[in-house]
Amino acid sequence: MTLNFGTQNLNNYSYKITAPSGQIILENEVKESLFNIDLTGVTKGIYILIVQNDNEISNQRIVIE
Repeated sequence: MTLNFGTQNLNNYSYKITAPSGQIILENEVKESLFNIDLTGVTKGIYILIVQNDNEISNQRIVIE
């Protein structure tokens, strides 16, 4: 999966991918405005992508097929 943050200031951004139960599957800091998240080995299903910084949180449902 590829995420594109355009030209936003990426200070203190991080992401998590969680299962609906809340279990954290992957998490890391965002260091580039365009980067790939390797989902190899993640079981097919519905997950939540959470991107956050010091001031805001964004949630997006993703489906891994």
